[in-house]
Amino acid sequence: MPPVPLRPPVFGQVGVARLGDARKPEQGTGVLLGTIRNGWGITTASVLANQDPVMWVTEGVARSLIAEGFTVQRLASPADGGDFPVISGTVIRASGGLQDSMDAHVSALLNIQQRGNVVARVNCDGYASKVAWTVSADEYRTVFEAAMDDFAKSCGPKLTKTLTEGTQ
Repeated sequence: MPPVPLRPPVFGQVGVARLGDARKPEQGTGVLLGTIRNGWGITTASVLANQDPVMWVTEGVARSLIAEGFTVQRLASPADGGDFPVISGTVIRASGGLQDSMDAHVSALLNIQQRGNVVARVNCDGYASKVAWTVSADEYRTVFEAAMDDFAKSCGPKLTKTLTEGTQ
């Protein structure tokens, strides 16, 4: 996801801290994103990410805020935020699979913190699916890219609305 602003930075600064990993083991942990199953539902292969999924969901949150017009500072922890709002939280799902079609799910529970206090919570989700043709790494990448795009397109406006409601 390129961090291309949809509008110039108009909302000020916000911090994004690395999200925690709260994914369920049966949906994927570490670089495991899911499984490929045959027609009888038997697992035949694993779907593995070449990067840490928690890192790319965190980066997706940051880039969605940049696209909405925020100046984003990436933080090691929410405590590094100072006086500006900080987004923290956990990734609860980054998984996909294949049986009849390929799918990808991305979900995060996000906290908006101000000076260490949680002032709001936002749930963000992204989903994509497609008919499987090659079951290649490139095909999986396009499904997960589409899920992250869906995640960002819904999450950015939700966060923007919540972050700007208190400033008007």
